[in-house]
Parts: sequence; structure tokens; C-alpha cells
Amino acid sequence: MKNLKLSALTLAVAVVLTACGGGGGSSSTSTTPTTPVTPPSNPVQAASLQSAVTPTYSTTSEEYGFYQALNAFRTSQGLGPLNQDPAYDKAAAAHANYVNINGTSHGEAPGLSGYTGGNPMARVMFQGGNANYVGEDIGIPATIGAKGSGASVLSAFVDSVYHRAQLMYQPLTSFGVAIGMGGSQTASVVDVGYFNPQKNAGDYLGVYPYDGQTGVGTYTHPESPNPFPSNIDPLTQTGYPISIASENSTKLSVTNFTITQVGTTTPLGTMMFTASTDNNLAGANNLAFFVPTQNLLPNTTYNIKFHYSITGIVTGSTGTISSDRNITFTTGSGV
Repeated sequence: MKNLKLSALTLAVAVVLTACGGGGGSSSTSTTPTTPVTPPSNPVQAASLQSAVTPTYSTTSEEYGFYQALNAFRTSQGLGPLNQDPAYDKAAAAHANYVNINGTSHGEAPGLSGYTGGNPMARVMFQGGNANYVGEDIGIPATIGAKGSGASVLSAFVDSVYHRAQLMYQPLTSFGVAIGMGGSQTASVVDVGYFNPQKNAGDYLGVYPYDGQTGVGTYTHPESPNPFPSNIDPLTQTGYPISIASENSTKLSVTNFTITQVGTTTPLGTMMFTASTDNNLAGANNLAFFVPTQNLLPNTTYNIKFHYSITGIVTGSTGTISSDRNITFTTGSGV
């Protein structure tokens, strides 16, 4: 997945202050008391999220399974649901066909069989869609494991760093998906995007895994590009990725992060991925990932603690939110 270029929106606010003074005559002076004016505070941005619309997929199809799993994930993060768009479906299916013929790539080359556009947005537009942003995730059997399962494809994406970041991008409104079923189509492609973005509340904070979650994975799913140094095997030398996100236009700072197995006192080592440390997250100043440097144990409860600060005009009158967070989750069998 290469097309993960997330750009944080910036808001500019101009404040104009005016002052009035009075004067008096030469023989007498009249002074009128003035009441101090308190500058208006910035309200916390209200959430503007769309409602879910029932898709046209057959309820027994793997595309429907993917849709259910996708919006269950986004709901767990307090994000707006994504709705099916036929143009995105057609673009995803066409690109899956291109990948099956020509090999895995997010680009397409004119003249090659199956060509419908050089990038995901061009392919959605070719199918009659309209968008201001389109991103794309691709899964193939070698990387997603259980071929032909929409839920397993979504799980593989969410269990990684960059693919999860794509699917939790807050402005998204639309998606289309083609699940590889074997035979002539083995690749699974999902296109996501928006024309008019969704917005979360200015004081939003999302953490995944969420507090009380069970059945959490024990390692980071391999992906391309690879977030780790080449000498690290994600399957055996990483734990489950933990993501922390604030509202899309804000800047997030996370300090004092620890993950500890409940019943022990020594925190696990972690690697941190942010916009300032990872070019593949460039522009996503509201996002941080922490990945343990060892597999998590199966059927085990872990506690994460951290301090966070969120800066941005949408947060309200102070412009900054700062607090501590304490979350507990439990891993699954690790299979």
C-alpha cells in the first residue's frame, strides 16, 4: 500500500480587535466608564458524521462481510461509517483484475491489459465517481492468509500500521471493495475516499485496541511498505500495533507510553511511528503508533498508559487538551 498520503487540514482564524478612545473639551472633562470586553472563545468543533446506508451487496457475499467488519472497526474508534459507492466498487474490481494480470501495484501503466487509470482517484473518476481524495489497500493471499474471506482481509489490514492508518482516516465517506475468491481473481482491493469529508469532534481521541477489547492479535501483520528495519520479522519480533489518534486537523503529542503485562511491573520495549519519524505517515500529525518489540503472549491481559496533548483551534478556548489515559485489553489465541 503506497498511496497513504494523509494531509492534515489546517484552519486559519483571523481575530480583529478594535479599540475606541474619547476626548474632552478644554474646560471640562467627561469620562464614560468602559466595560472590558472578553474576546470570544473558540468553541469545540462539533462532530459531523454521516449515517450508515445499507449496501447493495448480498448479505452472504464476502464484500458484505468486509463492509460489516470495516464499519465495526470504525465504530469502535468513534469514527463515521463508510458507505458503499458503485464507482468505487467498479474501480476496485477493475484494479483487482489489473493486478491479477500484471502484478501487484497501486499504479497502472497505459497499454497494459486491464488499464483504467494511473492511480486510485483516476480509476474512480473513470468509473463515474467524484472525489477529492482516494486511497487504496491491496491484499493478496500470500499476505492476507485466508483467501476469499472479507472479514479476514479487513483483519489483516487493521492488524498492520499503514493499512490501519488508511482505514481510520477520519474524512473518509465512501468505499468500494472486491474480495479475491481464488481462480482468476486472487487479489483483494479496497478503495476509500471522500468528496465532502466527515469531521470528528475537536476533543476526539481514539485508541486501538480500545479499552476492554478481547481477542486482540499478538503481532503486527506484515505489509508493504514495511514499517520495520529489514532485520526485524514482524511475525516473530513485534507485538500488536497500538494506535492513538486525535481530530484530523490537530497535532497530537504522546509521552510516557508504556505497555505492561498485567501482574508484572516491567514495561515491554516499543517502537514509535509518527509523522515526524516515518515518511509514510507524513502529514498525519494527529496520529501515533506504538509497536512492542516482542510478540504479545496469547490469552493475556495488557495495560497501556500514556500522557497525551492535543493542540489545535478546534479543541476549544484553550487550544490545548492534555490528560492521561489508562487502557486494558486481552489478546486472543495468537493463531
